Amino acid sequence: MRIWIICLGCLIPNFVWCQVGVYRSPKPGFEERIHTAIDTLMIIDTHEHLINEKQSDALKGDFGCLFNNYQFSDLVSSGSELSGEEMERKMRSTQLSSTEKWDVIKDHWNNIKTTAYGRMINIAARDLFDIPELNQNTYLELSARISKLREKEDYYEYILKRKAKIDLSILIGFNDDPAKQDDRFFKSLFWSDEIYLLDNYQKVVSICKNLNEPAATTLADYENLVEKIIHKQISVNGVVGLKIMMAYKRTLQCDDVPREKAMELFQKLRKNESKKFVFEKIKPLQDYLLFYVFSLCDKYNLPVQIHTGMQTFNQNYITNTNPTGLTEAFLKFPHVRFALLHASYPYGGELAALAKKFPNIFIDMTWAALISPSYTVRYLQEYIETVPINKIVAFGGDCHTPEGVYAASVMARETVENALVPMVGNGYLSELEAIEIVNKILRTNAIDFYGLQGNRTKFIQN
Repeated sequence: MRIWIICLGCLIPNFVWCQVGVYRSPKPGFEERIHTAIDTLMIIDTHEHLINEKQSDALKGDFGCLFNNYQFSDLVSSGSELSGEEMERKMRSTQLSSTEKWDVIKDHWNNIKTTAYGRMINIAARDLFDIPELNQNTYLELSARISKLREKEDYYEYILKRKAKIDLSILIGFNDDPAKQDDRFFKSLFWSDEIYLLDNYQKVVSICKNLNEPAATTLADYENLVEKIIHKQISVNGVVGLKIMMAYKRTLQCDDVPREKAMELFQKLRKNESKKFVFEKIKPLQDYLLFYVFSLCDKYNLPVQIHTGMQTFNQNYITNTNPTGLTEAFLKFPHVRFALLHASYPYGGELAALAKKFPNIFIDMTWAALISPSYTVRYLQEYIETVPINKIVAFGGDCHTPEGVYAASVMARETVENALVPMVGNGYLSELEAIEIVNKILRTNAIDFYGLQGNRTKFIQN
């Protein structure tokens, strides 16, 4: 039974109290009509980490592949003696049997299966493999069915297109070898962190060497190199945007640094070639280079995705991820389109305020439903109340396997449904408005943001 049927009775009284009713009661059956609009829509997926279907043995799998979508962090949090990296290595191994892999997670699976990460696994098991849930009695049969499905020639087509109803996914990766990208399913973003997160000169040397470019001995040399890199990503590799991941390594707080200060720091890097500078000393150069990258995004009309909110891995600094730290950049580059990822969990309110007041700030709810469906429902309603609807994108799976993407798509559709049905029921939205919102936040807003209009005829449904 769908979640909205279960929850509608308890949700509507709460939202009648806090939302202003504009419309009279909707016509009977509105819940089913909204559900159908959501369930049948071919959606755009704005953020994935999938590998190419035909170029990796990692696609040969058993039930362990279902855990390669964030579940390791919950297993660590629940008390596993293994690190996330150790568990990932074991669960991805082609040398370990399914039973050996079950031994890795069995003591903690019951502790995490009620988290949204755990629910992902059972959704995939149920819908893709007709296994009601993962447990000690089902993991062998589940593994056999996964292995059989992954032998199919049209494996991605079956899961991504037919089951998940995803028209196009935007990938993080394949930047150096666009031939790896399967254009039937994917467009790419450029993962740019290495070019601005400098803390020693050896990184500069390595970048130059990898690109067969002469050594960058001045900041001007390095700026020219960075522009070459980004221009190539657009003109040769066909990227549709740029990805910023710095919240995993440092604070999002950034400042507008004078070029003279950046030149001075670059020369210090060069003179101390083998020295790694502490963050506090090198932050101004990183900030300057980040702003320089944004200036190129402005020049080439390239949108930017920025990781905000909770990081993937255990034991990180959540305060590094507050999106308000980027305010100086938003002010300096008013024509650059910034998509702030993951509904900034747990900074959803700050994100709403930024998107409401800055024309160039957009909300991307990638990954949010996998972290907390109730947070996603709550904040999607708040975003609809506060932010122009063309600035909200509701789905990106942010997963590493097609099975994970499928489960993420199910959870995203359900959160959209669970947000909109009560808003129609209490008169805040009309049924027509809700269905228009569905099309925008699950499809056309992403097409517009990433400039996919050239493919618009292809991607818009008949």
